[in-house]
Amino acid sequence: MAVGLGGCDLRDKIPLTPKDALRLADPFGAATREKQASDEDGETFVFIVESKREGSWSGADMAIRRQHKTMCPDGQRPNILERSPKLLSDSAAARNVSHPAGTTYRLVIHCPAQPYEELDFEPGISRRDAEMLIQSELMGGEWREGRRAYAASLPVSEWTRKYDWMNQMIGLEVSLQLRMCSGGVIVRRVLIGNYAQGHQPRQVSDKDDRTEFVFGLLTDCVDGLNPDAFVTQETSP
Repeated sequence: MAVGLGGCDLRDKIPLTPKDALRLADPFGAATREKQASDEDGETFVFIVESKREGSWSGADMAIRRQHKTMCPDGQRPNILERSPKLLSDSAAARNVSHPAGTTYRLVIHCPAQPYEELDFEPGISRRDAEMLIQSELMGGEWREGRRAYAASLPVSEWTRKYDWMNQMIGLEVSLQLRMCSGGVIVRRVLIGNYAQGHQPRQVSDKDDRTEFVFGLLTDCVDGLNPDAFVTQETSP
């Protein structure tokens, strides 16, 4: 038996989820990413996204990043090879030039292969031993005043990509060292330690897709340590 709805479509009464509302309000459609080439120097990717309304390259870039989280799969800093429509400059004014609805934006990027020095751990190594190994590799048996070898395990997931983490940690460690050094900081070496596939030191749960790697950084103070950084100020009772 057919049941009539009196001309009312039930779908009209189902409230939109916040995700659905954002999708409908987005002036751009789905952004695709396809690998165009791969060699020892890295990988080349092509992004394509079409505007549903009047838009610009600024909005297209935001749509790509929002949908893919990062342009390069591991968070490397991409080199822009080509844009269509052509972008005359990288200025804010050029990026905000309007294009009509239905414009197809095509972006070609190159992601460099392993921008930092990397080594692979033997299967079964513990997190502590892995971090100590990276510290030992960084120091190379040489120590001097003002030298710091830092190593820490960092998680990787859909939201925290490998090289995004690296760039953030380098900036953080250098900023911390600047307070300790008299004449600035020199980054001597950056080293990544990769756990063997299937031999991650820890998984939060069986469904957890996060992995870990060890970040290592070797820095030197340019003119030695800043003595004022180690003075503890006493307060009167």
